[in-house]
Order: sequence, then C-alpha cells, then structure tokens
Amino acid sequence: MRLVLMIAICLIGAAARADTLPPALPQLYDVVGVKDDDRLNIRRLPDAGSEVIGSFAPDAQSIEVTALSRGGQWGRINHMETIGWVALRYLIVRPAAPSPGGLPANLQCFGTEPFWTLTINGDQSVSIVTPESEDLHQIINPPFPVTSGDLARNGAQFTWNEVTGPVQSFILPGQCSDGMSDRAFGMHYIDTGGPRRGCCSLN
Repeated sequence: MRLVLMIAICLIGAAARADTLPPALPQLYDVVGVKDDDRLNIRRLPDAGSEVIGSFAPDAQSIEVTALSRGGQWGRINHMETIGWVALRYLIVRPAAPSPGGLPANLQCFGTEPFWTLTINGDQSVSIVTPESEDLHQIINPPFPVTSGDLARNGAQFTWNEVTGPVQSFILPGQCSDGMSDRAFGMHYIDTGGPRRGCCSLN
C-alpha cells in the first residue's frame, strides 16, 4: 500500500511539472482577446513600456513564436528584418494537426551563399528555389506524420530525389540566425545535397 501511495505521489508531481513546462517552440499562435477596433502591439523588448514597432490585427493567425521571455509572459516573433515581442496573454496556440504525408505543409527552410529556399508542399514534395532555377522533387522517404510541436522537440529526417541521387535532409531544433538580418528562428536545416545549411520557419 505504501508503494502504491508513493507511486501515485510521484505521478501527481510529474503531471504538475508537465503543466508548468514551457511549450515546444517554434509554434504557431492566433490572436485572441483583442477588441475588433484595436490592434495587438509588437514591442521592441518584452516590456509593456517598450517601443511599439508594429502590430497584429485582432483576428491575425499563424504567428510564429520562436522563444519566450525569461518570465514566460512574452513571445518572440520575427517582424520585418528584426525580432519583436508580443504579450502571450493575447495569443493562443493554433491547433496543430499532423500532415497525412509526414511534414507540415508550408514548412520552409532557407539559406545564403548561394541563396536558396526549400518549401514542403501539401503533396509531400519539396520545391527548391534559387536565383537560377525552381525545381520540384518528390519526398521518397517521409517521416511519420509530425506536428510543429514534434519538430520543435525532436526535429525530423526525410529523403528526396535530386538529379544526382537521393538527398537526405535533417531539420534540427535550436535557435538559428539567417546571417542577413536580426531575425531569429527556432530550427536548423542541413542536407547532403549541397550541402545546404540554413534555418527553418513554420510559415
């Protein structure tokens, strides 16, 4: 009986800690609780007195939050060529349904030297755009269906066909800079085809 009681206490404690864990980021959020005739401010720093550098409409959706402030009350977002901060009490996590084919559609990875962009399409193909070309490749070894939360926690690996042969792609969790702006992203990208190295965004 004592053992059962101890296990129950441990499970309750673990559940309580899980409830206080920060969400896996990056994650998409929607604006809530803002009046129809008002806007949600984007501030330069995570402080209500900080300079306003932009705003979201009261019905804005799919806002990518890439990090939280130290106190967890503000979410960091990318705005123009820099970062900004939005009060989390006006944001709600957007429901993340896994894609039937594996990776979330509209997931985009990008890099420089040379410039390239890789986009996951709804049919689980990849579009690769460079200044010289735009190519479409079919994913031949997709991951199990994953949500944006899965990507933020564990990353993903998939394979697609290029003219020179199969290319393995890896999406890895962790803060990433594009090297061209002050924006900050929550995932890295690398593959065996270039190799291409860069950052990824959920939208």
